[in-house]
Amino acid sequence: MGSLSPLRPRLQVLNKLEGAFGELEAYHWQLNRENTRFEFGANPFLSCMQKQEREVSEQMLACSSWDVRNGLKQFAAGEGARRYAGPIEQWMEHDPWISRVWLPHNLDWRDRPLEPRPSFCRSASR
Repeated sequence: MGSLSPLRPRLQVLNKLEGAFGELEAYHWQLNRENTRFEFGANPFLSCMQKQEREVSEQMLACSSWDVRNGLKQFAAGEGARRYAGPIEQWMEHDPWISRVWLPHNLDWRDRPLEPRPSFCRSASR
């Protein structure tokens, strides 16, 4: 197991990145964003959301978006970045939601600087 320990931080970052993309996709569905067509249809309950629920969902969407960008930056930093960059990009290109919704709006994801985390994300519970 000792030989695998250098990979553990990379795998943790990858797991967080995958989770962040999943959360981002879920909030896109919840808020019917980007005219996203999910196989199971649009969120039928959006019109029933209270104003406060919608505001919290908007904030969580922003937090998830930041988490994705942060995960990409963390993964790109340090040892192994070059080694795993290709597989990560292939995974992103083959994921139906990432490739159809996220990537077209984030073509500059490799070079885009990470903005400060929105202050409301610090207190958001997940």
